[in-house]
Amino acid sequence: GGFTAVGERRHHGCGVAHRYDPDAVAVGEDADEDGRIGGDRGALPHASIQRRPRPPAATRLTAEPHEDHASSGSGEAVPGPPPAGAEGSRSLGSRAMRGTVWSASGHALQQVLRLASNLILTRLLFEEAFGLMLLVNAFLQGLQTFSDIGINACIVQNRRGDDRQFLDTAWTLQVLRAAILFAVCLALTAPVTRFYGHAELATLIPVAGLTVLVTGFCSTSLATLERHIDLGRLTVMTLLIQVVSLGVMIVWAWLQPSVWALVAGAMVAALLRLLASHTLFAEAANRFAWHRDSVLAILTFGSWLLINTPLGFAADQADRFAIGKLVTLQALGVYQVA
Repeated sequence: GGFTAVGERRHHGCGVAHRYDPDAVAVGEDADEDGRIGGDRGALPHASIQRRPRPPAATRLTAEPHEDHASSGSGEAVPGPPPAGAEGSRSLGSRAMRGTVWSASGHALQQVLRLASNLILTRLLFEEAFGLMLLVNAFLQGLQTFSDIGINACIVQNRRGDDRQFLDTAWTLQVLRAAILFAVCLALTAPVTRFYGHAELATLIPVAGLTVLVTGFCSTSLATLERHIDLGRLTVMTLLIQVVSLGVMIVWAWLQPSVWALVAGAMVAALLRLLASHTLFAEAANRFAWHRDSVLAILTFGSWLLINTPLGFAADQADRFAIGKLVTLQALGVYQVA
């Protein structure tokens, strides 16, 4: 009834062919040397037949590893597809290589554009304009460095870096930090102006400080691009913004030569970066959110930066603060261009 028709054996003397299954055994009877169950003819109907249980599927696969491979027409085993981990490793390596090329190329082009801007703007503006802008930039960079908590770096490395709740919390912290920095910038404008003795700083610092506030509202999509090593689009965006801001500075300096040409270029660059981050790369708009675990993760990650980054800034930028106090604006402008 339930036997598999694998073969058949004919009993002697009865002329009847009985189908047999190699997985079936007789319980309570013995098979004779000719393979007949029960020893003599007629014993088969009286025997209790049971099927030998087959091993589980996992055991059969382990015992017969050749089943995991596709067979070619010649009967040889053909290896299956490579493991998913190997493909992911190759993909990550490829993206890292492309990111390195984009990053190196972008840095080289930025240096070329910076050199070109210096060559053009030094023909259009007086040295004092570069000296004033050096003091403004050094002051704003100092504020940002001493309050850096590594929000973008945390998004890049954190395992929840693609989680919308985590990203919105990081963006909220970024906006709060920018607002606080702008308030501090306004509060320190008068003391800095008195310290250096240049009245122009009283208006230059607050207006240039708006770039810090604008940058704080940039979407976290820029950090997401870095997280996924998609540096191509990020590099192209940075270069295009630099070209446009350079064009604004050149036109402004040609029409009205003053330090405000440099401020206008910086403001245009900040606004374009804000617009691009929200329109070109953002999959979803950032919203104000406050998730306690995300806040703790970001602040814990950035705590060491509050000590390390200011030390690096002091080593790299301290000379500008000192020279700005000791020399004239003209000499400071020459130092900045050089």
